[in-house]
Amino acid sequence: MRLPRQSQQEAAITGSQSWALKASRALTAHIEAPQKPKRAVPHAAQGGRHLIYLMVLLAHGPRHPGASDADERHEAFITELIRQNHILLGGKWSRMAGPFAAGYLLHCDSMAEGKRIVDGDPYVMEGVYEPTLVEWLLVGINPKAIEDELVLTSENL
Repeated sequence: MRLPRQSQQEAAITGSQSWALKASRALTAHIEAPQKPKRAVPHAAQGGRHLIYLMVLLAHGPRHPGASDADERHEAFITELIRQNHILLGGKWSRMAGPFAAGYLLHCDSMAEGKRIVDGDPYVMEGVYEPTLVEWLLVGINPKAIEDELVLTSENL
């Protein structure tokens, strides 16, 4: 009986080379296997609740560009969300990313709560932007990687 080509190659490998081949295959299988994203552990400061992060992607809506009062009301809306610690980051893109022109990262209890919050955005209410919400299974953040002047808190707004 003739061995398959792969088995013939493995049979020809001796001692220390064999473990390297097996380790390489195990590592490759691990890397190629779909990985389940880690979920954030509930933080005691949130009373043990599982909070989620939602990326709110904003595409131009039918009323884009909007009236200047929508800009002012959107800014006030975002400022209030920052005060409530719902917004982690946000801004417009330097160029369109597919259909999306801007976005923000929302921190909330659930997709339903996130949708309720986003539906209250003056830009969304007036059709200036149309939102797409995507849960982001955030595994970590480096607060030292952001310039100090970009850090907004309820105390410095």
